[in-house]
Amino acid sequence: MQQHMQQQRPITTATHGILDVATVGFALAYTKLFSTSRLFRVAATGLALGKLGYALCTKHEVGIKKLIPMKTHLKLDTIGGATLVALPFVLGEKGVIATCCSVSLGLFDIAAAPMTQTNDVEEGSMSSMSSSQGRGMGSAMQDASSMSMPQSPRMEQASPASQASWAPTAPSMAAGVPVGSGGEAEAAIPSAAI
Repeated sequence: MQQHMQQQRPITTATHGILDVATVGFALAYTKLFSTSRLFRVAATGLALGKLGYALCTKHEVGIKKLIPMKTHLKLDTIGGATLVALPFVLGEKGVIATCCSVSLGLFDIAAAPMTQTNDVEEGSMSSMSSSQGRGMGSAMQDASSMSMPQSPRMEQASPASQASWAPTAPSMAAGVPVGSGGEAEAAIPSAAI
């Protein structure tokens, strides 16, 4: 059941870590770019720096010191998002653009939390490709390089006469075997498939 829930969450921990850094950058920028009150700018900057602090201490690929579990991080994101939504209204912010940015960013944080996978990345692991069994990047790359891909016929080197004679049959296509005008590939198709 837990594995099924992880598959339904489209945002990986690595992607979430990148989103954390991007949203912090946006939160720091919009308060400087658009007209805001000093109190609002200080509060939004404090929230952004707080988020950066706990993001860098989270057990995901972007975390430098992996102390905070991913589930706790997502709860903090939800609380921070709700605070960003309420902030311009609580502080009486007059800047319409800054208010829209704050509300949008807060809603984004709230929405991203339940869509993010909750598996923790332990200290020393920097790869989003490593599996939950603790296999590293080298092992994942080795697995990927050992996978065999079906070979397609090399039409670009064939003569025009041989190109015209190449015609895969329906059973060969179903079996995933490219077939030319006769040859060993046809013999590999089971008789039940023909």
